[in-house]
Amino acid sequence: MELINVRLKVDRTVECSKTTLGHVGEHRAYCLAITIEYDLAYTVDYIRLIFGNTYSEKINTSTSTIYYYIPQWVMGSPLILFQIAGYKSGAGGITIVWKSDVVVFTLKRSLPASSQIAQDVKEHD
Repeated sequence: MELINVRLKVDRTVECSKTTLGHVGEHRAYCLAITIEYDLAYTVDYIRLIFGNTYSEKINTSTSTIYYYIPQWVMGSPLILFQIAGYKSGAGGITIVWKSDVVVFTLKRSLPASSQIAQDVKEHD
């Protein structure tokens, strides 16, 4: 697995809709709108966001901006840490092609009272 620099920009939180996320029901939920840029030489079949020991569903990489549902346990936390990993399927099974550095960003206020996210996205060295 190659660790590459994946540029991430967390634009804002937006209200999830059925068009952005099929598994979210009728209730209001919030998503992170994350713009991802990485070297096209490392093209993958799908990506996942990794939060410690848990990870998101498969996310299609056909668009550079993804919408990720904020898990309920994250809502009360002012700091969110995650990584993004790129996966490829092949004859040998599923492999991680690349993984980003750990990304840390701060919610300005707890959601859903405010849908603003700090514009600065900081990465650990």
